[in-house]
Amino acid sequence: MRFFRIAERRIAEMSGRGIVCYISNFSYLSDPSSVVLRKRLLEHFGLIWIDCLNGDSRETGRERPKATQISIFSTQSNRAGIQVGTAVATMVCDGAARSDPGVRYRSLWSLKAAAVG
Repeated sequence: MRFFRIAERRIAEMSGRGIVCYISNFSYLSDPSSVVLRKRLLEHFGLIWIDCLNGDSRETGRERPKATQISIFSTQSNRAGIQVGTAVATMVCDGAARSDPGVRYRSLWSLKAAAVG
């Protein structure tokens, strides 16, 4: 979360224009303690794309699409893929005033289930 704050300060508060792209843990997307972070990102960045790459082995009760039961990070030798939930966030601050930021979210799962399984 610290790096998101550094980017917010550098782009949104100092220059007013820029692009931030982070590959990070995906916990800030749904964690109740990250409400302020999500709110500030929505306030300062007009366009946000989130690609949730899943992969969290510790999160239980998570529903997966039936056709793709494995992580996007799975390989022939490691069916489970990575153990940490991962997301890619791309955020644009273009200086334009918006009442409602454009947010796009995708949850990606592997399409190679048949090849690995």
